[in-house]
Amino acid sequence: MIAYFKRQAHAFVVGGCILSVIGIASAIYLPGRRDRANALSVEAQRITLADLAANGPGGNRHVIVTDYDCAPHFAYEITPSNADSEPGVRQEGQGRAWLPLFKKTPPTADPEAEPTAFVVLLETTPTSASGAGFRLLSRKREMEGVVFPLPQRGLLPEVRGHLANDYPDTDFSACWLLEQFEPREKDDAPFFADALLVGTVVGLVFGPPAVVAGLVWDRQNMRKSRRRRNRAE
Repeated sequence: MIAYFKRQAHAFVVGGCILSVIGIASAIYLPGRRDRANALSVEAQRITLADLAANGPGGNRHVIVTDYDCAPHFAYEITPSNADSEPGVRQEGQGRAWLPLFKKTPPTADPEAEPTAFVVLLETTPTSASGAGFRLLSRKREMEGVVFPLPQRGLLPEVRGHLANDYPDTDFSACWLLEQFEPREKDDAPFFADALLVGTVVGLVFGPPAVVAGLVWDRQNMRKSRRRRNRAE
């Protein structure tokens, strides 16, 4: 059996490399997926936007945010469903949006006074929509999602630049990110976290040893080949 494996040295190297890559990639994504699955497993707490902005989510990051207004300016990315369509707020395609949220303004507030900074940023789930469609989110009375410190999740450079231009006084290092999720994700999140755990264990436990064994056996095979050639000469 060992002799057969030694003859498959190259296959061990290739297979070990593939397993190692899977293990490393799974290990990178596992903490975030496990963290998200744990957050979704807890019943959501209702919290006002003002309380979330001032105090954070506390010990339960699965929230239903109320008493908020969506910002007049926001960022979004869309992959057009029609390559010939011209860019604009009505361009439709697959995409997502980042909308700053603010506490509801009283009726007596100056409607012309636009905010220059935000603390809570909503990230929508990837969906088929348009810029105008994302704006309709402002009509929802409550928003369910999982809260993370914004520096922990990060933003695309172009998204951050766009938001910084519209809200120049924002301290992005102190912001909270409210991530929407699909209803099915409550059930799917633990499965994906477990799958990443299996990928991490299998990939890192079997991948590197397979690479090392394959390289050792390959060198042994090369030495045997040289000795045979030398005898033949």
